[in-house]
Amino acid sequence: MTDQVIDEIQVAKYTKRDGYIPVSLRCVPLEGLQGLECYIDNQGNFTLYCNSATEFTNEDKNRLLHEGIECLYIEKSKAVNYYRVVQDTLTKIVTNISLPVNIRAQFLYETASVLAENFFEYTSTGQFSMSELYQQVRKVAEAVVEFFVIEEHAFKQIVNIMDHEDSVGCHSANVCFYSIAIAIRLKLLKEDWMALAVGSLFHDLGKARIPPGILHSTDKLTDEQKALVQKHVMLGAEMIKEIQDLDPAIVRLILEHHETLDGKGYPRGLTAKDLSDLGMIISVADVFDAMTSQRSYRQENEPLEIVLSYINDHSYDKYHAPAARALIGIICQNSLTTSLVKRLQEVADTEWEDKFDTPRRHKRHYMRTSVLVREVTREEGKVKLGKSEQFMMSNISRSGFGFLSGRSFLKDTNVCLTLEGFDGPGKDWNALARVVWCEKNISQWYVVGCQFYQIYDKSTIDRICLKAPAKKKK
Repeated sequence: MTDQVIDEIQVAKYTKRDGYIPVSLRCVPLEGLQGLECYIDNQGNFTLYCNSATEFTNEDKNRLLHEGIECLYIEKSKAVNYYRVVQDTLTKIVTNISLPVNIRAQFLYETASVLAENFFEYTSTGQFSMSELYQQVRKVAEAVVEFFVIEEHAFKQIVNIMDHEDSVGCHSANVCFYSIAIAIRLKLLKEDWMALAVGSLFHDLGKARIPPGILHSTDKLTDEQKALVQKHVMLGAEMIKEIQDLDPAIVRLILEHHETLDGKGYPRGLTAKDLSDLGMIISVADVFDAMTSQRSYRQENEPLEIVLSYINDHSYDKYHAPAARALIGIICQNSLTTSLVKRLQEVADTEWEDKFDTPRRHKRHYMRTSVLVREVTREEGKVKLGKSEQFMMSNISRSGFGFLSGRSFLKDTNVCLTLEGFDGPGKDWNALARVVWCEKNISQWYVVGCQFYQIYDKSTIDRICLKAPAKKKK
């Protein structure tokens, strides 16, 4: 069979079945199929091809491929040997460029999602120690990272075959692939990719200690049940602490994957200044996959456009803007189906001052407070202040501020920010700034970012924050 023909093999041939897993004949070493009962999928009916006492040979493999059969199925419950062989050879398989990239991508995704599900089950049953489980997770993570290293369009291959079923395996694998794609777009180092891969595969491990009846409940959870589910974060972090020489960044990833910049996340209610770069990446990846995947507590998935709009709208208060916009960018590159998504792609391509490789110099404080803004122009050598307009300031730092507006502002427009009565009645605080970006969010508001013409003292910004505190948790 030629490479061209192989490239056209339909993804549908690699679907998972209840109780069975697909085994790619082009990828899996022969030893992975020894001692197993192997089945052929005949339109949903499984026919035994060879029993556990029969040696599966290279001749068998070639004969099946010649007949157009690309994979066999094995019973999931009897696949211990298969998993052992696959884990040990996964990196070698997915970096074998003699195999078509779509075949390797599908094999990697199917294997990662099934093994992630197994890791969850092993944790529940205590079949392996946490250290043994960590070594298994590392092998999968290494394969994922190396696939992204050698394949320029790795994510494009993966995203088209992702499952979005309500399973911890699919969710963990999806978050893993999303997180690494974000890291690549943000030009993070390879060691960060590895931490993200391991952390993503482990991030929901604590759910193994939550009663399944609550995790998969179709009814609205009570406050007590919600609190119990939220404990999975701390439980997962505690479970992996017994692993020796574990990268501390991985523990932080697990602890931070439900935190948000505004301090309204859980379990610790951390704010932007306390969150790690990698934690902010996995937070975005986690919420995106959760909103676009099947869940027992809702009847339908959220439409892609709605999810992207939500993340875009909150890319300045809940989710770190570079991570959020990187995610929007990589999704839109593969999903340009509507004008809305195309607009989001344009937003994702916008340059931001606080990318991870050029971190923000000054702490940003988030708030909601009324301010006055006037455009500043120069006519015949004289400075002229425009009409005073009232807007909602959303954030401020020593070097700039942001506000929400009902109209657009041109880039490089000079403005004067006024906080009335800052130093008492009739004593306003004024600051000159220039508009560095302005864009319309999905709620039809313009989000405007401005840079001050001077760096203000920390004490001044602290006083402003005291007078206009961030919203408290409900």
